[in-house]
Amino acid sequence: MNFKKILFGLISFFAFLAVLLMVEKGSSTSFDSSAANWMHSFSFLRFFGIFGTELVIGGGSIALIIFLWSWKKDYYGIALLLVSVAGGNLLNKWLKGAVMRERPAMAHGEEGYSFTSGHAMVGIIFYLLAAFFIAGSMRRNPSKKGVYIAAGLLALLTGLSRIVTYAHYPTDVIGGYFLGFSVFMFLLALYEKLQTKSKRI
Repeated sequence: MNFKKILFGLISFFAFLAVLLMVEKGSSTSFDSSAANWMHSFSFLRFFGIFGTELVIGGGSIALIIFLWSWKKDYYGIALLLVSVAGGNLLNKWLKGAVMRERPAMAHGEEGYSFTSGHAMVGIIFYLLAAFFIAGSMRRNPSKKGVYIAAGLLALLTGLSRIVTYAHYPTDVIGGYFLGFSVFMFLLALYEKLQTKSKRI
C-alpha cells in the first residue's frame, strides 16, 4: 500500500515539475489566458475561496487535532497534520519567493507572488487529510468514499475560486494541486509506516 502512495506521490510531483517548467519558460501564457477567460464566467465559485483561508484551515486543523487527541489518541496523526499543513504552507511561501511570478494584472488587494496557489496546495493537503481521518472512523465503505469525494471536490473548488477572483493564473492552481497531492501522499505513506511499526512494539 505504501508503494502505491509513493508512486502516486511521485507521479504528481513530476506533473508539478512539468507545470513549473512551463511557467518558467513562459509557455503557459496561452493556456492561462484561454482557461482564465473560460473560468471567469463561473462567478459563483468565488464563494469557495473562504475554504482556503488561514482562518478556516487553521480552525479546521485545531478541530481535527482535538478529534485525534480526545477520541483516537493518535499522536502520529497530530504530528502528520501539523507537518503537512504548516510545512505545506511554508513550502508554498518559499516556492513563491523562488519562482517570483507576478500576480495577474487584476489581482487587486492580493499580496506576494503567484506560483503556486496556497489555496490549492494547502487546501488539498488539509481536506484530504481531514477525509482520511474522518473516513478512518467509519465502518461503511460507501460512506468513506463519500467523504473522500466531498473533500476532493471542496479542495478542487477552493483552488478554482482563485482563478475566478483573478488572484492566480490557472497554472498556479494546477501546480498547487499537484504539489499538494504529492506532499499528502508522501507524508501519508510515512505516517502509515510509523503506525505499523508502533503496533509491533
